[in-house]
Amino acid sequence: MGIHEPGVLVSQARNTDRDGLDVVTMTDHPYAAEQFEAYAALGYVLGATTHSSCSPAVVTR
Repeated sequence: MGIHEPGVLVSQARNTDRDGLDVVTMTDHPYAAEQFEAYAALGYVLGATTHSSCSPAVVTR
């Protein structure tokens, strides 16, 4: 589950930017080895967008 290709990540982020959404979030606790490292990925997203802000998101029990 989730996005595992950098091109798809940037495409989705640009869609949020185009559609006027304010924030892109990503968990900073990867539970599978194929997930992106959150802070690197969020920086990548920030470089590909102009209006969206980014934040790590953590859900705990």
